[in-house]
Amino acid sequence: DLLRGARVEAVAQRIALIRQLLADQGRVRVIQQSTLACEARHCGVAMVERVRQLNRLLRADVAAPDFVDVDAVLSDAAGLRPAYSLDGLHLSSAGYSRWQELLRSRLGSQLGRAVPRPERPRPVR
Repeated sequence: DLLRGARVEAVAQRIALIRQLLADQGRVRVIQQSTLACEARHCGVAMVERVRQLNRLLRADVAAPDFVDVDAVLSDAAGLRPAYSLDGLHLSSAGYSRWQELLRSRLGSQLGRAVPRPERPRPVR
């Protein structure tokens, strides 16, 4: 949405609406993660700042235990870290692994135990 020119506040409001609709179902606990910034050389410094602004709005609207700031770990001042991306926009396998670790760590701490790693499917022969 941000890349298409949507206002940061409008995107935050849509995300809040989705979060509220899920919470109103009463069957799930909603965990919000930050939005990842792209690499500034790929999308521009202004876009990185818009993502950061969105994340500040999201963080202010969500209780700390229910917010996972993946952008703070996978990005730096110039946006998505090259170590976690092949093209400055999409996560690499290293990026997905780190993202998974962050989520597993947060979910495990919220559940009071470690979240097990999923078993890898065995190849069909």
